[in-house]
This record gives sequence, C-alpha cells and structure tokens, in this order.
Amino acid sequence: MHTPASLYEYAASAESTYRTLLSEFGPGTVHVGRNEARRQMEAARACAAWMEANGFSEIANVGPYMGTTISRGDKVYIRKGARIDGTGSTIPREGADLKRRQLVTVVSVDRGYLDFSEPSRNPKIVQGRVHWAGAGGYWRWTDINNVELASGSD
Repeated sequence: MHTPASLYEYAASAESTYRTLLSEFGPGTVHVGRNEARRQMEAARACAAWMEANGFSEIANVGPYMGTTISRGDKVYIRKGARIDGTGSTIPREGADLKRRQLVTVVSVDRGYLDFSEPSRNPKIVQGRVHWAGAGGYWRWTDINNVELASGSD
C-alpha cells in the first residue's frame, strides 16, 4: 500500500540520487540515470500531493505506482459502489455506480501514469483501469482500485 509519507520518502531518495548525479554530470550533459531520478522524484511528489488532496491515507495503486497485478483472463470482483464507465446506452456519460459486487473476466489492464500534456507544472494523475466485456458485448471499465482478484485466479 502506498501512503503520502512513503511516496515523499521515495521522492527524497530519488532527489538524493538526482543531486549526486547532477554534481557529476552537470547541466548540458546527457545522463539517463540523472534524468530518471528527477522524473521519479517529481512523480512521487505529485502522487503524494494527489493522495492528500483527494483524502487518501493509503491506496494500492496511484498513478504509475501499481501494487495490484492483474492480467488478461484473470477473474476479478468489482466492488459494490464502484464507479464504472462503458460503451452503450445503459451507462451514462458520467458513469454509473455498481449496485452489487460483480465477478468479471479481465480483457485488458491500463497502467496508471502521469499526464504532462496540460500547460501547468502539475501533472494530472491518471489511475490504472481494468476493462471487461459487459452485457450485449459493450465494453466496461473501472479504476483498478475498485477490483479484487477472485480466489483461485492466480
């Protein structure tokens, strides 16, 4: 489980690595390790800030930090009350809340990531998603934090 504190610790560790490599490989040089350490530092800070802003004290998956391992063909339960989205006319544009726990077979999983396409300095946190085939062949999906692996699927 990820907490804001654990993500800030990870960011501090990445920042230490970044600063060490920055002193050895200053501006104007190309160093993959230095650049990756900075990216990790910024990502961890953004995810921790997002968790705090959204009231999460701990969460299994936040942006690119995925703690849940689900693959195509796995059977998972979608939790009651989960917000689901989908194609077809039975799911409104803003999504719908699941009225009961539902067992589904995973078709695909999207990993979470940070979206830097907005002009602001703060990236948008995009959560991982799980997709399955719904009634009538229409696609359904939900946040990966709304699912739990069914016993015997692993």
